[in-house]
Amino acid sequence: MAFNPRLIEVVSFKAVPAVSAGQGQVQLRNRDEITTIYLGPDEGFDPAGQAVGIIDPLGSLTVDGTDEIWARSQAGTAVLNAIPGGLGGEVSPAQIAEQILLKGLGGISVEGFLLPSGDTSGATDPANIQSLTSQGLAVTMAAGQWYFNAPVPIALPGASVLGSGYGTVINLVGSSLAFSVAGTAVNYRLGSFAIAATGVLGGLVLVTGIQVTGVAGGCIDQVRGTGLNGLVVDVDSSATAAVVDTMITRIVARNCAGGVRVLGTAATGNLGELFLTGIQCQQIGTTTGPAANLDAVTVQDIGDVLLVSVNAGVVAGTGNGLNIAGACATVRGRNLDLGAPSAAGAGAAVIIQGTPGNIDLDGTFQGGSSTVQVLAGTDVQIRGRAHQAWTTGLLVTGTPDQVQPDLVLAANNQSGLTGYDIDTSGQTAGSTYFSARTICSTPVGAGAGLVTNPVKTNSHAYYQGCKLTGAGTTPSNAFTGTPQIIRGVLGYNPRGQITAPVIGASPYTVSTSQNDVEIIFLTLGGLTAVKINGAPTGLIPFTGTPYHVPARSTIELDWATTAPTWQWYAD
Repeated sequence: MAFNPRLIEVVSFKAVPAVSAGQGQVQLRNRDEITTIYLGPDEGFDPAGQAVGIIDPLGSLTVDGTDEIWARSQAGTAVLNAIPGGLGGEVSPAQIAEQILLKGLGGISVEGFLLPSGDTSGATDPANIQSLTSQGLAVTMAAGQWYFNAPVPIALPGASVLGSGYGTVINLVGSSLAFSVAGTAVNYRLGSFAIAATGVLGGLVLVTGIQVTGVAGGCIDQVRGTGLNGLVVDVDSSATAAVVDTMITRIVARNCAGGVRVLGTAATGNLGELFLTGIQCQQIGTTTGPAANLDAVTVQDIGDVLLVSVNAGVVAGTGNGLNIAGACATVRGRNLDLGAPSAAGAGAAVIIQGTPGNIDLDGTFQGGSSTVQVLAGTDVQIRGRAHQAWTTGLLVTGTPDQVQPDLVLAANNQSGLTGYDIDTSGQTAGSTYFSARTICSTPVGAGAGLVTNPVKTNSHAYYQGCKLTGAGTTPSNAFTGTPQIIRGVLGYNPRGQITAPVIGASPYTVSTSQNDVEIIFLTLGGLTAVKINGAPTGLIPFTGTPYHVPARSTIELDWATTAPTWQWYAD
């Protein structure tokens, strides 16, 4: 009689038939990773009895099939695979692991799987890992406490060192670095572990988690750094090789001097093409030592960088939540939550400086001496919310061009001194454009959380459709300084009647010197012609004629005998 292989569900509350009498040799394989299966001669056998067969998790046993065999577990459910003509018993992986632990053979590797050695001096663990990576083996580090007194060099293509989650803890003892990636280690992979240091933040030793220099195609994923007096991840191009195609994901930096930095070089064309996603950097910063004033996230001299879901905050020093510096081009940030201390001399939640171009950020930005600082760059777009600055919510200064902030600004000037929701008065070249998405909502007044004016500005700024909604805002205090254009700004327009200049000798020409449209009503007198920007209006003058004069334009009155009179209204 032929018997086909079959799967048998084994339960704890009753025995089930596994082998029929006279069936012949059968191999029984336990397919469960946890549950032990017990074998007995009849349906009522006791799993704790003397003459009971046992199959460990993932183990197997071959029986001759002469007698009937029943199977059950003591707890849980398992699947038993009955294979006619079995080839004999096998030792299960669980049995192998048990023997390794019983014999205390820490650091033993099975096809790249490593247990921690227990050597707290830090000499053994990095040496064990390096011995495997140098053979081209992918390394898996078991959960437990690991100790490094020297970095592990990653130098071969496709090298992989992965832990077993944050339960794999690398303790840096006498080492200033956990992993150093260089040379030809293209397409490397590191992650699924935690890195911890016992030194004091602000100390004399710079401590970095992972350092990559001039290696492309890497993946750094699921790394948690705590107590590092430096950066958790530092990925830098070299003079000869860019770090193109690097993926940096699920990084946590807490109570560290810095978080994550990506750095390009002019020698490699500032080439980047990097992804930073799921970055969490909190309680970042120190004020002393070689790691003083680091940023939570730095993108410097590198292009084509995408940042998604970045939550980063600095609590000490002058570092920034996000620093986009140098020759960066095409940097995109989405779902950003960035912050810095709301204090004098602090950094910014986000700062853009150097010679960047095509910067596009979207998120919420908090604190800083000024929350969002645009010091340079071309084609800069920032959207979201900027609030709780020590002085000013948005600071634009220097020579940036084509800046378009679409921000809700609130609760700024926590210093209670002089501060604004927006300050572009230091912009000396280029243009900044504010649209209907710009809302200045901080109340006007004296004291913490009140701004001196909603906007401090100059002729490099354009305001159209903005909303100045802070309590106490009036047309007379909405702006300090004269922007290039103001159109349809809620809280400012229309301004109504304003003081008109005294008409002088004919032909009399005057610049409106205003940033909004003027409506001018004339009484005839001896008026013979009206010109706007030097061009005749073509209208026959008569009393009460309204003339619309564009912002920053001139109006000329030609008259004979008797000067006309006029009234000015700002739209």
